[in-house]
Amino acid sequence: MRLAEAVEQFIVACQAAGLAPRTVKWYRGKLRPFVAAHAGLGVEEVSRQQVRQYIVALQQRDRRYEGHPYHVPIKGGLSPFTVRGHVQAIRRLFSWLVEEGHLSPEANPMLRIPTPRRPQQPPKGVAMEDVRRLIDACAGGSIADRRDLAVILFLIDTGCRVGGLVSLKPGYLDLERGRAIVREKGDKARVVAFTDVTADAIREWLAVRPAGEEDFVFRAIHSQAPLTGTAVRELIKRRSKRAGVNGRVNPHAFRHGFARQYLLNGGDLSTLSQLMGHTDVRITREFYAVYAAEELARLHRKYSPVAHLFAEEESR
Repeated sequence: MRLAEAVEQFIVACQAAGLAPRTVKWYRGKLRPFVAAHAGLGVEEVSRQQVRQYIVALQQRDRRYEGHPYHVPIKGGLSPFTVRGHVQAIRRLFSWLVEEGHLSPEANPMLRIPTPRRPQQPPKGVAMEDVRRLIDACAGGSIADRRDLAVILFLIDTGCRVGGLVSLKPGYLDLERGRAIVREKGDKARVVAFTDVTADAIREWLAVRPAGEEDFVFRAIHSQAPLTGTAVRELIKRRSKRAGVNGRVNPHAFRHGFARQYLLNGGDLSTLSQLMGHTDVRITREFYAVYAAEELARLHRKYSPVAHLFAEEESR
């Protein structure tokens, strides 16, 4: 089987398995240049050395979007995150080929090729002082103020993905117990928790929410259509401008901000992993248990055994 054909079959398999369209698109985008670099080769002809040379070429590239169908090439090398993504996609392709019997396990060229390490830097989450400014910018009491406040609080209080927010229906919302069932990546359902503050904000919004044909919690005010991910980004952008916020405030930054603040406040990785909907706590640790020097120093002052020792002596 030729490599190009293998990739097309792999993409179809991803779609049949119910992977999110965005994930399928990601695989296709990452594998397209790999196929182009090895045009005409059969899957059994791709060697470990060729893969290594391809990874080195990615690391040394000085232009982005070469051969991309939508983006114009620009100067600048690929980030370590991007190179890592290419390697992960290639690894998954060849693992699938082995699973399907198109390639023997020992012929897998990804054997003994490590995935590049993820750069150790804190995720770029929304700053809590910016969240406070955004909340203050929704204090007018109008219908839009109530909706946007509920959106902002739900994002930062649950750590859900924007897809979970926009697809939320009233029947999956339990305001009394502070829980909701959201559907996110791959249409997977999971339970998220939120505080009384967020529950009250949602109640205020639902009391004035315009009726619509489709019963979603968060909807547009004038068209009554359900909010989209793009609409959520735009409303946050408008609130940011009004509040004078210049930091990172896209919807996914709220998810990062929730996770980071949960850990900085003393939460543990195990429960955070469940709250985030991760399948493996290692994902949570790799993404979020990375601290800047000042954060480590602050956590040390809070949890140091010496600090607690002298605090106990002072309390006697």
